[in-house]
Amino acid sequence: MTRGQRIKYAREKAEINQTDLAKRVGVSKQTLYKYENDIVTNIPSDIIEKISICCKCYPGYIMGWTDNPDLPDASAEDMTKALELYEKYKEAIPQVQDAVEALLKSSRPVS
Repeated sequence: MTRGQRIKYAREKAEINQTDLAKRVGVSKQTLYKYENDIVTNIPSDIIEKISICCKCYPGYIMGWTDNPDLPDASAEDMTKALELYEKYKEAIPQVQDAVEALLKSSRPVS
């Protein structure tokens, strides 16, 4: 199965039409059509991630790394909220990691 076929399968399984999925991931319907029909194969990773969230499937499934598209039970709303939070705070992730590492280095074992 090609990447485009996997996108189409996941979209249809999630009962989402092309127009709605295109809007949700921020591409045109024509671009989504090109993805699904393997006309465009260099799909940005953030779009793969958004498609997988909207269709409730693993990004690895779309990429062809696994044959199991199913995610554990999680609502589309939860997954959308997680993506929104990631987008909102992704610029701060390196600073948060540095702060946590500094705290871990400076903390003393609790007796």
